[in-house]
Amino acid sequence: MRRATRFPKFSQLPAELQLMIWEFAVPEPRVISYSSQFHGLSLTQTHPGILHACYESRKEALKRYKTAFSIALRKPVYFDFARDTLEFGDFTALEEFSKRNTRFNGSMEETDGVRMVAITVRSRLEEYQFKLICSNFGALDELKVREITHETWADWKPLRVVERKEIEGYLPLGGLLAMIRWNVELRRKVEGGWKAPRVLIGTEKQWETALKASGQIYDGGDEMDLDDEK
Repeated sequence: MRRATRFPKFSQLPAELQLMIWEFAVPEPRVISYSSQFHGLSLTQTHPGILHACYESRKEALKRYKTAFSIALRKPVYFDFARDTLEFGDFTALEEFSKRNTRFNGSMEETDGVRMVAITVRSRLEEYQFKLICSNFGALDELKVREITHETWADWKPLRVVERKEIEGYLPLGGLLAMIRWNVELRRKVEGGWKAPRVLIGTEKQWETALKASGQIYDGGDEMDLDDEK
């Protein structure tokens, strides 16, 4: 039996039904990845096809996807702030993102809209790295950390999940958290509005195992080289 690949009578369906179909056609949450490489910086993303299917689908998709980070990434991307993850392949990429966004008057309102950030770090996540992440993304809900470590025994353990209450109640971080809170709330002009994000930490193997278990396998998307302007 041949499977239909076209439905020419779609436009004849009631508008309400068309809208429901386009809502179901919205892709799964995406990962926009920004990394430093020996030849410069690269941006990897998958393009939501619903944006280019037709006028009606694009109109519906634009309720979710907004063009963002045109200054920090030097190329605007379509980003769903409620569901997509902004991933940094290394700490150098995060530093460059922060520097560009600050130096060239990027929109901190955009970065403060990001809910999920992922980053790969050498060995362990350091306090100064945590500070830069939280200072750039003032309303972060979840931080995913991939640690590059040779301790293979850790690969067989589940991801470590640190809830925000644990972070905020950890006394050695008190001064650091106070500094982050002061910086973010001063910028956003919202007193008492900053909360530490939930943090998920694991090795590459642990993340691979967790993603397979959840059925969320990231296919990599399209990669573009970006000039590394200073």
